[in-house]
Amino acid sequence: MLTYEQEARLPAWAADWAAKRTAIARSTEPADWAAFTDAARRCYEYAGIPWHGRVVRVSSPLAWTVAAPIASAIASRTGPHVDPQKRIIEAAHDEVRDALTRSVHYQLLADAREAERAALAALRVWDGADWMVCEAIDLARKYRDEHSQIPALDEVVDAAVSAATGRRTFRVLRRVAEDPVFASEIRDQRYHGQLDGHWGVIEPSGAWLFRDVCGLDLGGDLWGRARAFADAQSAAGWWWPHRDFVMVCDRPEEFRTELGWTSLRWRDGWTVGYDDSNVPAEYLVGDDDSDDDSDDDSDEPPGC
Repeated sequence: MLTYEQEARLPAWAADWAAKRTAIARSTEPADWAAFTDAARRCYEYAGIPWHGRVVRVSSPLAWTVAAPIASAIASRTGPHVDPQKRIIEAAHDEVRDALTRSVHYQLLADAREAERAALAALRVWDGADWMVCEAIDLARKYRDEHSQIPALDEVVDAAVSAATGRRTFRVLRRVAEDPVFASEIRDQRYHGQLDGHWGVIEPSGAWLFRDVCGLDLGGDLWGRARAFADAQSAAGWWWPHRDFVMVCDRPEEFRTELGWTSLRWRDGWTVGYDDSNVPAEYLVGDDDSDDDSDDDSDEPPGC
């Protein structure tokens, strides 16, 4: 239980946590590849999945979203079916959340969550960036599926897919366009593996408070699981855990906001921009629990 003094300091603690999280989400430093690799290995081990040691780095979410599902479709044709994303989330997030629910009074969890939301809203932690990039990479997927090639990406995607699968790949984007069966396999992989890295440095609500401030002991390796996942999320951009590989992209090189317009540029030159007024409100207050499963078939994301 929290003391009266601790309860009084809850908003200040939450504000400090939100500021650190915002700094991670908006970081333009190059990804910490060594830290990511170590954290991803720990995530696999906690999830009971053999660590393959194959980490494929790509330069931007565009390269990642095109190459990762292609590599996943090819690699998944052999060997047992494994869903690392689901098992990592279950081991590192869901089981910790359930243990917190059993160990902490529900009102304290609610208070901690409300303090988190208020702090994130005050900082506008996401600034819509995660939403905008997700919309943009959805367009990239459509472009990949509908066109014979994306010349600027051909070599990057071939190299990434070859590294992930251990098989030499040549002009795989053209094959996607010309082979409807293969394209269908890739579409089936679309949402099976993606984790959003530094945009979504998520832990169960209140975990930071009850672990770091109150010293709560959940027993076993539960805090280690939560820490491994948070470390992997913090160290780089989007990542795609697969049974045979992990594909992970770099952080942006530039994150600029001025006069209601936000733009992000990656080191390979890929850039997205958006008008803040078109971003759904839930993405401006950092609501991790909001799930939008709707499919937007429009040709262009709002504000792009």
